Amino acid sequence: MNAGDSRAIHPRISVVIAAKDAARFLPHVFDSLMNSTIKDFEVVISDDCSSDDTVRMAEEWGAVIVRHPESVGAAIARNHGAQRARSPILFFTDHDCCVLPDTLERAIVSFQNLNEKTILGGTYDIDPVDGEHFASRFQSLHVHYSETRCDDPDYIASHALVMDRESFLREGGFPESLSRVLPNGCCQDVLMAHMMKKRGYRLKVDPGILVLHMFNFTFYRSLKNAYWKSRSWIRVAMGSARLISDSGSASTEMKLSGITTGLSACFFVAALAHPVFLPLGLILYVISLLCNISFLRFLLKKSGLSYTIRATPFYSIQLLVVLAGAIHGLLQGPIRPDSPDV
Repeated sequence: MNAGDSRAIHPRISVVIAAKDAARFLPHVFDSLMNSTIKDFEVVISDDCSSDDTVRMAEEWGAVIVRHPESVGAAIARNHGAQRARSPILFFTDHDCCVLPDTLERAIVSFQNLNEKTILGGTYDIDPVDGEHFASRFQSLHVHYSETRCDDPDYIASHALVMDRESFLREGGFPESLSRVLPNGCCQDVLMAHMMKKRGYRLKVDPGILVLHMFNFTFYRSLKNAYWKSRSWIRVAMGSARLISDSGSASTEMKLSGITTGLSACFFVAALAHPVFLPLGLILYVISLLCNISFLRFLLKKSGLSYTIRATPFYSIQLLVVLAGAIHGLLQGPIRPDSPDV
């Protein structure tokens, strides 16, 4: 699809992408869109004051461009992109996510069977673009599991979110009050979903609407990502009084396993001086594994025994980092959205 094609037809669906310094990702994103089984779609790139070739690359490809002379954050960028979209159906995704050939077609078909007061979501494919990296594959597996495990999800993630355009604009879209506070977009889709649910919207996930994420995760980058997401989520959850809710990746099982893993680590350290604490550490670690038995079964089914054996200690380390991020967030205090709906 090029600029002439995208403007010569009435698009069945508008792909809205908030992009910031996305030049290294966009060739992969555009290549994936070119391979879509449908061709009557448009792409809206809402550029959040990028300092690289994001805008030039998007223009050359033929995308609709929304420019921001200064950084406004992901929520505002997404909302402005939706305002420029022409299709009655919006498909939000991230600038580091690639669609599969049937992603857009499946999104259209699934959404047409729902009423306009429904927010439809997809999820990550279990194999990311950089699936050769252990940490990247683990992240895709964990997010896929977390976002598809409940029939009544707590939120729909913005990496694959489908919504009626008129409803989205009427309801105000993503909460803009936190766009500058959380410029990377973390938790803004969560807050929007909570707001929409209170206004009578239904949330539904179709596990067949898949995107491939480009993480490029090393061990360190994976843990760093877990830390800042945990810190941000805790602050937002406190502000919206949903600290103990079962929410996607921040599931009840993850919270319980994080606490028990943290306690077991404390007892293991104490056992260096007093061996009597070692059995308590072992018992708590086993409990933490039992809290995640469903996720471990999922790993075993999707990736086999060898991968699951390697992933288990990795996840335990990640849980410790998540716990540290949560404690940091608790000390920083809540972030409260302006809207009483959230």
